[in-house]
Order: sequence, then structure tokens, then C-alpha cells
Amino acid sequence: QFSQELGLASLGASDDDVEKLATLYFFTVEFGLCKQDGEMKVYGAGLLSSVAELRHAISSTDKIHRFDPDVTCKQECIITAYQNAYWYTDTFEEAKEKMRKFAEQIQRPFGVRYNPYTQSIEVLSNARKISDLVSELRGDICIINAALKKIGMRDSSLDLADLAQYLRSGLNSDCQETIDAISED
Repeated sequence: QFSQELGLASLGASDDDVEKLATLYFFTVEFGLCKQDGEMKVYGAGLLSSVAELRHAISSTDKIHRFDPDVTCKQECIITAYQNAYWYTDTFEEAKEKMRKFAEQIQRPFGVRYNPYTQSIEVLSNARKISDLVSELRGDICIINAALKKIGMRDSSLDLADLAQYLRSGLNSDCQETIDAISED
């Protein structure tokens, strides 16, 4: 999903923004690090495929920096030697969220999403398309709600409060401001 979101972010983006996204891909998907239980782990394919570069990467903490897309996108990608810097996040979710926020800054007159049902990319370029998507999401939420009721009755390990908080966190303050502005009109 992470690679997919990077790809979607590039659609309609300027050449400069595509170059930044490519650099972010390079330093995450290819050379990314992530903490797991407080310990640094490797997930980048480039690091996992080169024992020598992996040793180089972990030989000094001076080369390891917290992932910040605005900074990372300016780092040079070296393809003929070891990297000068490696980037980490505490969780994969943190990396995805930071990438989403970075992608929101890309100037283009439309939004895009991958539709898993049709296995196609949808361009959200007018009110009708957005309205259709909201309707589809509402239907999905109704399905989830019904399933939660059924499962919640027989599975005490299901933490509805955690799930509700997770759903709410998807509507960050920017989304809420947009919803509030639309509601006022």
C-alpha cells in the first residue's frame, strides 16, 4: 500500500514533485528503517539485498535520521556506492502518514484514489465523483458497523473503543475543517 500511495501521489504532479517522490521511495521502500519494540529494523529492499551496505548503514548512528519527507526528498540518492544517510520511523503507519501529509502539498487540480473493487485509479475531479465516493464509503461503514455488532457480541477481544479511535484519527483536523466548511454552505 505504501508504494501504491507514492504512485498515486505522482499522478498529475510536476516533474520536480515526481523527483521528490522518487527520492522518498528510494529512502523508504529501498533503504528504509523502522523501529520494532524499540529496536531498529530494516525493511528497505536495497538494504536487505546487500549485507555490505547493511553493515555500513548500522555501523554508525550518525547516518541514521528520523524520516522527514521535506528533508529526505532533498537527499542525494547514490546508486554506485553506499548511502550517506538512512531514514527511520517508529512505525510503518507513521511513515505512511508522513507520506500522505507530504503528498497533500502537491499542487494539482484533482485528487486520486485506487478503487480496490474495480482495480482502477479514480480521478476525483468534480463534485459528482466525490459524492459517489462518499456514498460508497458510507456503504462500507454500514457493512463494518453491522459486522462489529455481530462480532462484538461473541468476541470479547474486540476493542471497539480502539477501532473507533482509529477511524476518528483518519479524519484529521484538516479533513474536519473541510467538512465543517462544506456543512456551513
